[in-house]
Amino acid sequence: MALDFLKTDKTIAAAKDTLGGGSFVWDTGLYPVVIDSIYMDQSSGGAHNVNLVFKTADGKSLNQTIYITSGTAKGCLNYYMDKQGEKQYLPGFNTVNDLALVTTGKDISELEPEEKLVEVYNVELKKKVPTLKPVFMDMIGQELQIGVTKIKEFKNIKDESTGKWVPGTEIKELNEVTKVFAEDARTVTEIRAEEPTAIFAPKWSERNNAEFIKDKTKGAKSAPAGGAATSAAPTKSLFAK
Repeated sequence: MALDFLKTDKTIAAAKDTLGGGSFVWDTGLYPVVIDSIYMDQSSGGAHNVNLVFKTADGKSLNQTIYITSGTAKGCLNYYMDKQGEKQYLPGFNTVNDLALVTTGKDISELEPEEKLVEVYNVELKKKVPTLKPVFMDMIGQELQIGVTKIKEFKNIKDESTGKWVPGTEIKELNEVTKVFAEDARTVTEIRAEEPTAIFAPKWSERNNAEFIKDKTKGAKSAPAGGAATSAAPTKSLFAK
């Protein structure tokens, strides 16, 4: 096929070199979103995770990888034992399960993911390639609200002497979905209690406003500036239970 329609035209200004502007990191706050993509994966250590893309009405995207189980060494469990010897769900599992509940009315364990081709980054090929992954089709396109927190932390670097990833000296900002709300802003707890309106969301928003940043660098130890290191690590339903 001829590509004449792609010929350049000297009367049109050429693109200029630019570093762009603004930040891709969202401010802390409550955002109405749609689940654009959601599939399950597993780390090299055996920990199961869920990869999501949330989209706002104006087209902003937020990618999240949320771990829902421990690794193979710890049994691939969705819970841990606290200091009192009581079982507690992993924070990531709670987040993903709440996502399932507010969008489908079911626990994540009750959903049946379908094998679909998803664009996933391939380390060997160094690019995204279509890869079969378990996709939660019931959740795609569902509307909800998410509480997003802006976080500041040290970038990880690889300690060549131990082979472990440790905090470096360079600081990065990132986002984490720290609370899940239904489309009408009610929480899972409020839906279960049959509360007619959202009570917790306004309180959450007041405390977690755009000025709030969770600073993990305070009191944290970073690796020496001259230490051996490499690059940074690839870091509407009602229901009753």
